[in-house]
Amino acid sequence: MNTPLVSIIIPSYNRPHLLQRAIKSVLKQTYSNLEIIVIDDNSDKDLFCIIDQFKDERIIYYRNKENKGAPYSRNRGIGVSKGNYINLLDDDDILLPQKIEVQLEKFQKSHIENLGVVVCDVEYRRKDINEIKQNHCKGNIYEKLLRSYAIYGIHSMLIKRKYIVSFDTNLKSNQEYDLTIRLAKRCNFDFVPQTLARVFYSSNQISFNFPKKIKGTKYLFNKYRREFLNYGITFYIYNWLRFKFLLIKYYFFLFFGESQVEGVINEIHKILLNIFS
Repeated sequence: MNTPLVSIIIPSYNRPHLLQRAIKSVLKQTYSNLEIIVIDDNSDKDLFCIIDQFKDERIIYYRNKENKGAPYSRNRGIGVSKGNYINLLDDDDILLPQKIEVQLEKFQKSHIENLGVVVCDVEYRRKDINEIKQNHCKGNIYEKLLRSYAIYGIHSMLIKRKYIVSFDTNLKSNQEYDLTIRLAKRCNFDFVPQTLARVFYSSNQISFNFPKKIKGTKYLFNKYRREFLNYGITFYIYNWLRFKFLLIKYYFFLFFGESQVEGVINEIHKILLNIFS
């Protein structure tokens, strides 16, 4: 197998203990030709001391002059990276040891033309939840992504550099979903049916910041309104309902709490998907 350079980009803000865990997971990779780019988003806490503990020249540290948010930090990491392939990793998630090796092997053995992204399954942990999110999508998945959140997590993806795009810094949430849609417009996908990453959810994440979710959902629909129309009026109506449903869900979660209505909301969502699938 060829051994191209792979860039792992980790934005971080005020979470040195989590950053340490994330870096450890990268250093445990069975594939060694890596650069680990840490973008410190102007933390109040000392993150450089964490970097210094590892004594590994593959770790490269940058610090933003002011707090700019994760999309900006990821874009900066992409801009300074040198790898032929890129893996984006949040500081509170980890990669399992064989991730890069297995996905690079898929790149080299896959027969899919214009292949730009290889994904894997992800272990999802949140409070008492522990489940596997499967990312079994291949080929041209652009329309599939316009219809639903078909790929779970940017950390699951290994991206060929020639196809990488920047994050939309105007989005308050759904930045990963938006990035995946735009990647799918440029290239094809393949997958390995193995769990190679682990994501941990906590209450201070954007995923649970419902005002930001509401703003991001409105922005995202307007951004892709014309794309939805290009696939016909039924496709447009489906997505109009899908995004309206998401907004209603986030407003319910904002005012009543997620645990109170999550089960009912999820059942309604399933019915909506079945009607338009």
